[in-house]
Amino acid sequence: MKKYRKFFILSILLTAFLFSIMMLFGDYLIKKFPLSYKSETEIVFFWLNKKKEINSKYNNADTIILLSGSNTLFGVNSDLISKETKKSVINLGLHGGLGDYTFDFAKTILKPKNTVIIPVEFDVVTKHKTFSDFKTQYIISEDKEYYKKLSLKDKMGCINFFINNDIPSALLDGQKKEEKYNALKTPDCEDNKYKAYSHKCWSKRGDVVFNTDFNNEKMKQLKNTEIDTSAPVELSPVFLNFAKWCKKENIKLYVIYPVIFPYQNRNTKEAQEYFIAYKNAFIKNNIDFIGNPEDSFLEYEDFYDTVYHLNQKGVQKRSRYLIKIIKEEILND
Repeated sequence: MKKYRKFFILSILLTAFLFSIMMLFGDYLIKKFPLSYKSETEIVFFWLNKKKEINSKYNNADTIILLSGSNTLFGVNSDLISKETKKSVINLGLHGGLGDYTFDFAKTILKPKNTVIIPVEFDVVTKHKTFSDFKTQYIISEDKEYYKKLSLKDKMGCINFFINNDIPSALLDGQKKEEKYNALKTPDCEDNKYKAYSHKCWSKRGDVVFNTDFNNEKMKQLKNTEIDTSAPVELSPVFLNFAKWCKKENIKLYVIYPVIFPYQNRNTKEAQEYFIAYKNAFIKNNIDFIGNPEDSFLEYEDFYDTVYHLNQKGVQKRSRYLIKIIKEEILND
């Protein structure tokens, strides 16, 4: 029995040693080498820098900031809202795959006296406990300083993803990063391959404006989509920290429902209960939440190519709703 016990203990120690070496090696590569997985992470790197430029130009403190993922990026006409509310308005919508990283990014550019309206996507609330693949790819390839500040648990998650997702390819593509960056500085807005991701195709306040039609092929695949009401509604700690930070920095924060696609189960009892639980999750954390779920219901013909991307017809509807709540609920607050 002693032999087996010794063998068992040695096996555990060897496994722990090898695991530690693997983690340290992965950590070293992430910190020291340029990495790349796919062009979207480089593109979104330029998005964030473009949003910084827009913020620098139009954020005069007494400014309304629309902040979330692509349901904001593809969902508003900031010029129209600015004109109707007589306030400077900025679209800080980003890639939904970044999840709650968006809120840590926002901390770097928001100013005291800003008013921030967040039509936060449902996934940010319900699926934040593990990093999405895209968020992980972005952090380890485009924001290494952010990676260095992560908790040990989150770092290990990033390293595990890195080790299990083709290290040689990530390293080789990373060596071409400057070349890829240079190409992305002047993307062609007429090239459909890049149009959806090109910051050169935005309005001056950060809105996507090419979404004038209806992508029939992609939308056909979404007709029978159902919203997932099974995941527990629990706010992201990153978002909760962001809300506390806003209060400390004298920034007014309001949350509203994101655009809500005509899911097959949108009007069911389960969906209605989910929408209310979503709203209550913010209210119980003393975060101002405006509106009812049906206020954000849009119809099939209002969407462009995903359940969160509106076409310009939908953008006009959504913008009119935002103008209404800003005038009635926020400017009179």
